[in-house]
Amino acid sequence: MTSRFIRGAAALLLCGAMIGAGCPASSQDAPGLRFLGAAEIATGTRFEGTEIGGLSGLAWRGGDAWLAISDDGADPRVYDFTLTLQEERLGAGSIRIDAVRRLTPAGGGRFKPPLDPEAIALGPGGWIYVADEGYTWKGHPSQVRIFNGDFASRGSLAPPPKIRPDGFRNDLGSRGVRRKFGFESIAITPDGRRLFTAVEQALLQDGPAVGPAIGSRTRLFSYDLESGAAGPEYAYPLAPVPGMLPLPLAQEAAGLVGLLALDNAGGFLALERSFTLSTGFSVRLFRVDTAGATDVSGDFVLPEDAIPVRKRELLDLANLGIELDNMEGMALGPELATGERLLLLVSDNNFRARQRTLFLAFGFLPDAEQRAALDPSEARAD
Repeated sequence: MTSRFIRGAAALLLCGAMIGAGCPASSQDAPGLRFLGAAEIATGTRFEGTEIGGLSGLAWRGGDAWLAISDDGADPRVYDFTLTLQEERLGAGSIRIDAVRRLTPAGGGRFKPPLDPEAIALGPGGWIYVADEGYTWKGHPSQVRIFNGDFASRGSLAPPPKIRPDGFRNDLGSRGVRRKFGFESIAITPDGRRLFTAVEQALLQDGPAVGPAIGSRTRLFSYDLESGAAGPEYAYPLAPVPGMLPLPLAQEAAGLVGLLALDNAGGFLALERSFTLSTGFSVRLFRVDTAGATDVSGDFVLPEDAIPVRKRELLDLANLGIELDNMEGMALGPELATGERLLLLVSDNNFRARQRTLFLAFGFLPDAEQRAALDPSEARAD
């Protein structure tokens, strides 16, 4: 049974929820994953003049220090927070917000047009990379932005020309990203040499949008971080969205929203989520491998015979037995006493009263080869 324990206002009105505590059996069908509980921040909670919400991406800074990026385009910001497990469980009192910092242009002030930051990753040399989904229908492209340690902009990685829309309303055009389905994820390989990102849904020229009874293919894009040059691209298959209602709302939150690089050879964790009126939120974790996949970087339209990345479902989060939300961000954290790595997920509450900011924690046990690749001490330094 799900149970919740709410913290008082004395702790910045942060409320934790020990959901499914003591029930790792809920993920027994997920090899290498052990559910460690959940915690919530109530919608409307404020910190230093900001509303904590829209958390779309996570990054681990070391020890118990983490970052969470908010996709509030009017005030793009990053929260520093401390995560403390209690007897290796996530619950009430585990999350403490420590600071808030703004993303700013190089000269200060605010971004015009605004950003739509959806993911964050820490790179070599202290650089911070942010996936900006953009406002493509306003001429603001989806791109990967680069920030220094003070969160001041230092440029961006050139977006592939094939993702640029050909019309004012890119959902009605024939090429480029669909409206609100640009770069949603970001991952840097453990050696610090390559960055990967992905569009949430298929490019218009690559096929239909995924939906109930409709599968599709999106793309993984890569960059060489030393040169900034674009690298290989791969087709990523998206399964049909669970549900039976072919309504626009059924596709409002469907697609690939999170990536984590597990090694330097093309191994990833991928997070997919969708929403339909009939089923609510569906969230699944996959093990992904690019080995053997076709490099489609030279193809404006995905070839029908392109070999996609390999996918294996690790966990359908519905099996946790808790009410899910709009899960979008994930990051790997420190090693636990069990030898597992801490895997943390967070939901974007869209600043809506009926939604909440939900953190989910897992113990993740990679194989020996992956474990060596995940050692942060092996990352390349400039």
